Amino acid sequence: MKNANTSSKRLLGIDVARSLAIGGMALVHFVMVLSSQSMDGSLLDWFFNRASGRPATMFMILAGIGVSLRFAGKTDAASITRLRKSLTSRGWIFLIVGFVNLVLWPGDILRVYGIAYLCAALLAFSSQWKLLTYAVGVVLVFVGTVFVVDFGTNWNFETLEYANLWTLHGGLMNLFYNGFRAVLPWLGVMFFGMWVGRFDLRSSKVRKTFIVCGLLAWAVAELISFGLIRLAASVVSESELEDLIAILGTDSLPPMPLFLLSSGGFAIAVIMSCVHLCELKPGRLWDTIANAGQLAFTWYILHIFVVIAAGVATDFRGDTSLLMAYVVSATFFVAMCVSSFLYRGRFRHGPLEWTLRKLAR
Repeated sequence: MKNANTSSKRLLGIDVARSLAIGGMALVHFVMVLSSQSMDGSLLDWFFNRASGRPATMFMILAGIGVSLRFAGKTDAASITRLRKSLTSRGWIFLIVGFVNLVLWPGDILRVYGIAYLCAALLAFSSQWKLLTYAVGVVLVFVGTVFVVDFGTNWNFETLEYANLWTLHGGLMNLFYNGFRAVLPWLGVMFFGMWVGRFDLRSSKVRKTFIVCGLLAWAVAELISFGLIRLAASVVSESELEDLIAILGTDSLPPMPLFLLSSGGFAIAVIMSCVHLCELKPGRLWDTIANAGQLAFTWYILHIFVVIAAGVATDFRGDTSLLMAYVVSATFFVAMCVSSFLYRGRFRHGPLEWTLRKLAR
């Protein structure tokens, strides 16, 4: 795939993919809050387990692509300095808002976004292969840490509760290592997205290549994981198998390499499919969905309040049927897209996007 500076004109498909990532995140969160006691081994249950963590991968890759697109074609010192200053300011804002959000939502990803943007401001003009090296390096550091520091520290995985979150040691562990989403290895996913964003995404050939490679990466990771776990089950004890499943599986906790390969490959295939369809057959449907993606910061925060409200309405019993949780999620997604379309008919930026632009010019 040929490297090229992508045109600065906005790629509608990126916004469509961002909307889908918001919808996927809402689905996971609605199921966690409404149906935590209703897991029954059904197809819907299986789909939820496959979906967990995947929207976060899409968000981080999209963030990296967005950084590269913002810097594309910028060569003069004034523009570069201004963009780096903007990324740094956004990083600090996301970090602060993330800590505030953490009071309500333990799965916050904005803190990781914040640190990723601070790093991106420093490394945005690194060569393409350096970005890929950074991505792999961050993942390898995480893997090495897993074998030295117990990933389960402070965790109760039965209830998905994290103890000592507001102590210095627990807070740093949660942010950098073993939170729902932590700097290690998710910063590497951001660097990978920056690497992807260096390609000419307006090229049909580039997009098709990414789609094929993404699907292959997803399939290979899932097959390798399945095969290794089946093999391990025949030679180790049940207690040892549990640890091996954590290492060799494709679940998001801990986010080991096979999970990252699976979720990253699938995310790339979805993102590039969105871009390809929007470039190939533009239409009102894509415009409507894309509006929500252009208000992603606002909807990320708003969906948390909606999910918590749904939990309050059901006394957090978690006994709502999985089907109903999916219906609620689908309803939220449609309402999000339609209301965003109507809102952007009058206003260019969402309330949080407008605030962010004012604070991080």
